[in-house]
Amino acid sequence: MALTDTYGNYQREMEGAYNDGRRAAERYQRDLPKMMNEVQPQMKETMRAVSDTSKVSAPPRLVIEVFAWSGMMAFVCSVGSLLGAYIMSPVFASLISKFTASLLAYFVIPIAIHASIKHKERQFQSDNNIRRMVLVSSFGQGLLAGYTISQRYLYSQPIACITPMAVSFGYGGIAHRARGDRIMILGASLGAAVSANMAVGALTGQLSSSYDFLALGYVTISGVVMQLLFHNAHWTRGHTFQNLHNALYNLFKGMTFYLFGTYVE
Repeated sequence: MALTDTYGNYQREMEGAYNDGRRAAERYQRDLPKMMNEVQPQMKETMRAVSDTSKVSAPPRLVIEVFAWSGMMAFVCSVGSLLGAYIMSPVFASLISKFTASLLAYFVIPIAIHASIKHKERQFQSDNNIRRMVLVSSFGQGLLAGYTISQRYLYSQPIACITPMAVSFGYGGIAHRARGDRIMILGASLGAAVSANMAVGALTGQLSSSYDFLALGYVTISGVVMQLLFHNAHWTRGHTFQNLHNALYNLFKGMTFYLFGTYVE
């Protein structure tokens, strides 16, 4: 009798799960056209912002702060990544798979940070409180990201925080003289980042194809984020762009290690 009851309960649970899944699939299929209609205008707006060449009217202080703090996030995340790859990797391996860690590090945590930033901004919390939360979260993100690439090897790689810091200095040095000339601003800011990466690579003897590829990718990401920031500068406090910058950095680095890195047992 007990076995029959157990089987009946199991059957009902399976039927309930199947029905829930079917309803979710039907709801997703019904809402998909609406979701696509919402995403397409946003994609067009993003492409328009990235390709814009009009004069820049963004407050210089905001741009400098965004990239300076992006550099801090990249540094904290890099420290976490080193610990995750070389020290915490055995601990993480006993708890979660690398696939789960990848989902958390590259998607779930950045989305959670974004939602938390928006919530704190709606509550009018101070910039210091938001930055503290972002830095702590970035460290955790770095731990997981480091674990995901712990068995992948590249000959050399640039120091991630150099690019946003160099962009911040480059922008600060040209912003007033450029008088809103976007091409001049982008050229000086991103050129400073390229020069800084190449100089550090040459001085440390780390220049290689992997170093150059990652460095140019980081500079490209900074350029895209800068264009988006210019487009939205008058409606933001900048924290979401710091998070976007760090999220894209981590995703690009992880993809590079997985696509081009050598697997090490």
